[in-house]
Amino acid sequence: SNVRRERLVASHWAVDDAAKRPCVIFCHANSASRVQAVHYLALLLSLGCSVLALDFAGAGLSEGDVVTLGFREADDIAAAVQFLRGDARVSRIAGWGSSAGAAALLFCMAKYDAALACCVLDGSYADVRQVAACVEINQCVGCEDDAMIQHEHAVKFDFRKVAAELAERSTVGGFSAPWPVAQAVIALLDASVRERAGVTLDELRPVARAPLCRAPALFLRATGDALLGAQ
Repeated sequence: SNVRRERLVASHWAVDDAAKRPCVIFCHANSASRVQAVHYLALLLSLGCSVLALDFAGAGLSEGDVVTLGFREADDIAAAVQFLRGDARVSRIAGWGSSAGAAALLFCMAKYDAALACCVLDGSYADVRQVAACVEINQCVGCEDDAMIQHEHAVKFDFRKVAAELAERSTVGGFSAPWPVAQAVIALLDASVRERAGVTLDELRPVARAPLCRAPALFLRATGDALLGAQ
């Protein structure tokens, strides 16, 4: 269970011998479960590692009804680490995360120093506000403002500028939605997230926690990923 006493469900694959081996904790993406780890088993087992895949709280068969895109899931990873440290078959512990699972590993390494020996971070978002803006941009037809250039060429992404531009192009009941209205919507969203999940949108910024992480990490990004910029 995690610090909130939510029961977590996991699967542990290991070579059937007496040797101590490193274990990789697989952290699934948002709207997924530990089943996602099946795609990585052959590779990791062939490298001599065991694999522990857990369902984050609120996902799969684990208890909980709130997901936080990696923020509270960091505590679930810490619980998995504590469990593995009690297993005599495990030597060192690493992490492999996909999407929000990669973000969870960043939050975990920043909060729990020395919890993991190293990590593979596949497709972690940097700032949840940027992701939200990117989704809106991808759905916006004809938006060619400088603030909304293609992500692979972007150096800095200004969420508020993008939101303002989108507000100018949107209509509600036939009337344009001015920026103050957009600000109010963002504030309501932030308050709703804070009330239900105990986290603010400003806290969902793995990029701000990265400097606190000491373990070596390999960052991966798919070339066709429309939501994540190369930067």
